[in-house]
Amino acid sequence: MTIAPAGAIHPLDRFVVNAGESHVYGFELEGKYAVNHNWDLSAGVGYSKTEFDDFENNGVDYSGEEFQFARNWTGNVASTWRFANGWFLNGNVSYASEGATLLNTRTPKPTPTRWST
Repeated sequence: MTIAPAGAIHPLDRFVVNAGESHVYGFELEGKYAVNHNWDLSAGVGYSKTEFDDFENNGVDYSGEEFQFARNWTGNVASTWRFANGWFLNGNVSYASEGATLLNTRTPKPTPTRWST
């Protein structure tokens, strides 16, 4: 998993770490319709749910959080017109819901104090 730690100064500050366990589920639906020989319409929608089941890094527990940058909903609509000379005109509109840009902002777990006598 690539994570951007809380308090990262530069947007490229990333670390690659292995999450213990996680799960993802969802669906995608796509369709295409030929209006006529020259004109096609298409659309799609997708949903995904992500979650870390067991993920701790540098004393911070990310369990129960969604994957960073994962979008829950996506969608698109497109139209293509094909001209007889081989040229075509295409328009596409896409949507992606907001995803977690940072993982939790919780502070690391405190280290137990050990007393020696």
